[in-house]
Amino acid sequence: LIPALDLMCSAIGQGESSRMHQRLVKESRIAMEAHFGLMATSHCGLANLSLLVAPENVEAAVKECFEVIADVA
Repeated sequence: LIPALDLMCSAIGQGESSRMHQRLVKESRIAMEAHFGLMATSHCGLANLSLLVAPENVEAAVKECFEVIADVA
């Protein structure tokens, strides 16, 4: 289960070609940076969302992140 989650998180939010970066940074331009990843052991994990946004765009950026994740899940 953990390797599958790690792969999914990488596709969603790691690198400039990731879905999250493309949608938030390139398309909607509501974030300057967007990353999503997984730090995991064999028994547990921590999903990490990191955004660099202007204060007025925080709510919209977080909402957009959840939409990107929901599209994949």
